[in-house]
Amino acid sequence: MKTILISHLSAATLLVLLPACAPHPYHVAALRPGPATAAQPISAATATDSATEQFIRPYRREVMGQMREVIATSDRAWQKPGKLGNHAPLTTWVAGVLRAEAGRALGQTPDFAVLTNGSIRAGLPQGPVTVGNIFELMPFENELTVVPVPGPVVRRLCDYAGKFRNVAAVNLTWRTDSATTRAFDIRVGGQPLDTTRTYTLAINDYLANGGDGMDFLRPLQQTAARKTIRQAIIEYLRREKVVNILP
Repeated sequence: MKTILISHLSAATLLVLLPACAPHPYHVAALRPGPATAAQPISAATATDSATEQFIRPYRREVMGQMREVIATSDRAWQKPGKLGNHAPLTTWVAGVLRAEAGRALGQTPDFAVLTNGSIRAGLPQGPVTVGNIFELMPFENELTVVPVPGPVVRRLCDYAGKFRNVAAVNLTWRTDSATTRAFDIRVGGQPLDTTRTYTLAINDYLANGGDGMDFLRPLQQTAARKTIRQAIIEYLRREKVVNILP
């Protein structure tokens, strides 16, 4: 997965962010050899370089201010999905956001949305929800995409959920045979699965490219919504102002 550092905004982290803040590109004018120095371990006791700290300080203030912006509220605390199994509440909520935002971006709401628990790396607090909370929840640069999924592949997806028990879905339901872990009574939008039909799925591009063992999705064509999953969540919360269970 493509990852960006977001917590503990140190000088090193901010230096990673600086190219986006700088008004002009930098170019290397010359390379001059210098004396080799022994590697020095870095710890909390390591002295801060005053010149570097002075240079970084205004950028740190700006980034921290952005991270502290409150964009929504939640009437409950949301647990990190981790090992909660299929239908984990927070994973289900994010899947609903993906379906809604894919519909807004592409002009047609996908038939269903799916996400794995491993895609969510933190919970959400009760009360104010900040931009920083969403960076912690979704530290990856994965993008929102929509995939056309033939009926037999929908069945494979539900079989995958029965086997690995790490999937949440919106507008897609199934039951799992406890003996075989195979899926049955699969329904999309409340209607029985039609294996002759092709459905549309909102998902992140990591899973669509076969990540987490979803190899059966890799051959399918993707339509990019042209935004990251994190951007989709932030845009949704800026608009709706609340974290709530979506239909």
